[in-house]
Amino acid sequence: MAKHSTSTDVKQHAFSANLSGGLFSLPAGEVMFSAGAEARYESLDYQPSTLWSSGLLTSMQTPIDNRSRNVREAYGELLVPLLADLPAVQSLEFEAALRGAEYSTESANFGSWKTGLNWAINDSVRLRTVYSMAVRAPQLGEMFLGTSIGYEGLTDPCDSAEINGGPDDGRRKANCQALGIEEGWDSNLKGLRGKVISEGNEALKEEEATTFTAGIVFTPTFVEGLNVSLDYFDIDMTDMIVRFGANANMEYCVDMETIDNDFCALVVRADNGDVLSVRDTFINSDGARRRGVDIEADYLFGLNALGLPGDLRLNLVATHQLESSYTELNLVTGKEETTDYAGNYYTPDWKANFSTTYSIDDLTVMLTTRYTAGGPIELDGNPDRFSKPETPDSLYYNLWTGYQFSESTEGYFGINNLTDERWTDHPYTSYGSANYSLLGRYLYAGVTMNF
Repeated sequence: MAKHSTSTDVKQHAFSANLSGGLFSLPAGEVMFSAGAEARYESLDYQPSTLWSSGLLTSMQTPIDNRSRNVREAYGELLVPLLADLPAVQSLEFEAALRGAEYSTESANFGSWKTGLNWAINDSVRLRTVYSMAVRAPQLGEMFLGTSIGYEGLTDPCDSAEINGGPDDGRRKANCQALGIEEGWDSNLKGLRGKVISEGNEALKEEEATTFTAGIVFTPTFVEGLNVSLDYFDIDMTDMIVRFGANANMEYCVDMETIDNDFCALVVRADNGDVLSVRDTFINSDGARRRGVDIEADYLFGLNALGLPGDLRLNLVATHQLESSYTELNLVTGKEETTDYAGNYYTPDWKANFSTTYSIDDLTVMLTTRYTAGGPIELDGNPDRFSKPETPDSLYYNLWTGYQFSESTEGYFGINNLTDERWTDHPYTSYGSANYSLLGRYLYAGVTMNF
């Protein structure tokens, strides 16, 4: 039997230099700085198996032949003490950072930055906030992805069942006729999969995200071992690297004002109108925004005050999601359309883990309670599509026990989903596993040894 293998070779060589220290003193303290530079070489070589690249299968992949780029970056950071030892101002610090980057695969340089304030009111209360701009350069795979040929379920907008859709002015029907397709025509894609050609896009530019966070840290001096933090976050992304998808490309071709547009060049039709292939690639488009509140509380205390041996630690980590929206640019209307998915079953309003840990000598026992709020399966879809249109709240428990036999040897035993909760009717296992115990109760054990 012939042996077929696919290989991916990723290389990165990096050189960096950093310098940090104090610059000068102010009445509130010393101004600190950090600066540095980095140079990187990145390369990607992808060679699909001979069989996969032969075209003999229902899908096909072409190689990425050792594509590479050089990256040069420089950064500077500054910490400035503004006030100190005043009423209601134990300390007030300003921080700023700036990073510039140059990619050989990009037509222009770009930068990111950060500003922030840290205000300690006293030993118990601290306020903090950061406003920043972050960037993500396109990856080599997104830019130089070789031609990938596969088959997907496609809907032809010129088909007799679809031709009256699109904008209200009837342009879809007129544009389909301009392509030589008359009303009442049945597409060759009906009931069949269509050929989709995917590839990279060397013209991609970076994604950008504006982030704002503000929070409070409470470490009361009158309750030893207690730490509480509450942080609001707002992340707004633009120019996201996405794919419209083959179906959207076909629709945009005939739903624009005329067929003289870039999308029609992506759809190859035979003389009789049959769709031979649709091309799909990465582009910079769309945006996303996520807002919410992170909560964390930790309390460690000894039980000797209660006349009991050992220590108890209570830890809560929770997130309340206020918004998880996606904004698409409708190229037909030129308007942005935003959908907020917060509250959907895979973007829950609330997620929380609460751990109770008891320790005595070399024995540790931890019980973790995991909670995820349920929600509708489809926010704006057909509720009759599923027998249960909403997923229930998820609440289950994990138990872990560890014993330190020596400095180098620890044994452990655990039971996940202690009460054997099951969500076997969950519609999408790939999404559900993050929030639901799909396996039921299971046990595990092991020993860790350090040499």
